[in-house]
Amino acid sequence: MSQDNVSNSAPINTHDGKQKCLEVVQLIIDGEACEKDLAYFKNNIECCSKSMEQYNLHKELKECLKRVSEVCPPDNLADCIKKDLNL
Repeated sequence: MSQDNVSNSAPINTHDGKQKCLEVVQLIIDGEACEKDLAYFKNNIECCSKSMEQYNLHKELKECLKRVSEVCPPDNLADCIKKDLNL
């Protein structure tokens, strides 16, 4: 990943700044953040509680999904749904 994910960062107290913070949170969650992104996050996270909330929710969800085992639906699921819907 490029070292320039965050460029010309807007002040965090603006709409653009908050949007950038959310984008950086997503990069971090996806494991695609560069050092500049991580520094931006660390410098601004206390100023943007929504980003911190989003970060914690996504992080928790990602951890939960790791613990879920894969379940295959029955072969006739589509037919059963169509029957229930009278299709």
